[in-house]
Amino acid sequence: MLLTLNIDPPHVTDLKSHARQRGVRASCLVTGIIDGLSSEPRPPFLGQSIRRLRQHRAALVLQGLLNIAVFGPVARGEEQPGNDADLLVKVAGDMDAFRLAALQADLAEILGALVEIMTLPKLKAAFLTLQQRHSMPDGAAGADFDPF
Repeated sequence: MLLTLNIDPPHVTDLKSHARQRGVRASCLVTGIIDGLSSEPRPPFLGQSIRRLRQHRAALVLQGLLNIAVFGPVARGEEQPGNDADLLVKVAGDMDAFRLAALQADLAEILGALVEIMTLPKLKAAFLTLQQRHSMPDGAAGADFDPF
């Protein structure tokens, strides 16, 4: 895809000055800016995520967060651009949907990435649904079925 970028002369001068300060060519700087606009953000690494969450622990507790666990690609060290950070959260019993949404937005801001949160009751319900979907009715496997 061909992209044309028109930059006004005063901005070209500023761009060149900024590039000189950084020790790069202006064309490389523009390419980096364009790439930054078009590429999806990468969630933070596990260690970064934990550090950032610990830095904001007091504020998160005040919002009703009791415990948090990182799972999914970030926890496995397989994060890719466009992945969200998957978080399992334990929240105060009086947490309503609006406060949970606000907590999710704050966690996304803290981590600098999209965040998917799951509460323990939601996880249990999802697990039971998955288990029911993939279980076989009694006798369907046959008498000689041995999973081990």
